[in-house]
Amino acid sequence: MPYKAPVKEHLFLLNEVLSLASYSNLKGFADATPELTAQLLEEAGRFCEEALAPLNAVGDREGCRHDPDASAVTPPTGWQIINGASTTPDQRAFRFPNYDELIDTPTEVARHFDVDSFTVDNRLYRVMVHHNGDQHGFHAGFVRDVQRIVRYENRVIGPPPLTMYTFLVNVGYPGSDGMEHLYSTQVQTRAPWTDTATVMATLGDVSHEYFHVWNVKRIRPLALGPFDYTAEQYQPSLWVAEGWTQYYGEIG
Repeated sequence: MPYKAPVKEHLFLLNEVLSLASYSNLKGFADATPELTAQLLEEAGRFCEEALAPLNAVGDREGCRHDPDASAVTPPTGWQIINGASTTPDQRAFRFPNYDELIDTPTEVARHFDVDSFTVDNRLYRVMVHHNGDQHGFHAGFVRDVQRIVRYENRVIGPPPLTMYTFLVNVGYPGSDGMEHLYSTQVQTRAPWTDTATVMATLGDVSHEYFHVWNVKRIRPLALGPFDYTAEQYQPSLWVAEGWTQYYGEIG
């Protein structure tokens, strides 16, 4: 049975239960008429039914399965998987020397993403891009800019003690975040790539998070790892770790 967006149910909740019209005298609610609200919900429902549902059908039907005994992840048919520990496109099982590295390795599972690679200082770098919609020809330039960042930042302290590093970049999706990891970073921004931006979306985050490969991940206050996962850590010296990283990230 094809997916049917619950538009009528949402309209009933807004109009009959919450009495949306009674809020029209409040700031920001004057234009939220029942007619406009219905139109917006109907268009959103149509988008979910005609665009999102077909894309996610396989994922919704099969799901993504994790086998903790084998340390393996099985994505839906036709979906891709990558993380900082994967060495081949079809790798599904992963082994880590300790719990710290296990939870410090974010994994991307998606219907489609692009992966490019380059070598700097005899280290392999992979750039995974999961872009929401057309990349408008910016992909190759983005990868070149990431390579320039790596070349510059590797000269500050020296090439990092690793053989492979992975950038996991999500562009044009809700939310905004960047997080450093020992052998990878995961960056996400809601802003799509455009030809009007002074700096391409996520490049600033990429520069910042990559410098963390030294500062914080390998040069850090004692309280920032290995962690005691049974207790919270309140660390006053984090300003040094983030401050220096922000400085070199901006220069990069």
